[in-house]
Amino acid sequence: MSRINTITLMSAVALGAALLSGCDNSANLMAEQAMMGGNARYDSNGNLMRPYTYYPDQQVFRSVYHYTWYWKEDNGWHHGSSLPSTFALGNDSVFIQLPTGHPHTMINEVVAMHPSTDMLYAKVAEQESDELLEAMASVPTD
Repeated sequence: MSRINTITLMSAVALGAALLSGCDNSANLMAEQAMMGGNARYDSNGNLMRPYTYYPDQQVFRSVYHYTWYWKEDNGWHHGSSLPSTFALGNDSVFIQLPTGHPHTMINEVVAMHPSTDMLYAKVAEQESDELLEAMASVPTD
């Protein structure tokens, strides 16, 4: 193997190791940008926007490029190459981009933009209840 090929291989291994370690450093960022190729996007602050598939009903994220899952369980967030068997994902998912390699840190913002079905039903029920109370209040009493 030539010296250039050896250096290229060592660089690729180092970038891969940084990427797998999950640390947010420049080597990890460079590896992510290389994986995205021409699809890399940045926010207005210059942060790399990382793509995820988000499942609102279960509050589960899946990294598009890393194939890593992020889920909440036992009052904490976990990640891994597969979800625990206790999770049954439906077909309702959305594609999102976040300026972080740790999507759970933005769960409040994500939930506000993409509420679960249960949250939507609760909001509709609350609105209907409010409308019913208003209608009842406007009915004249004898």
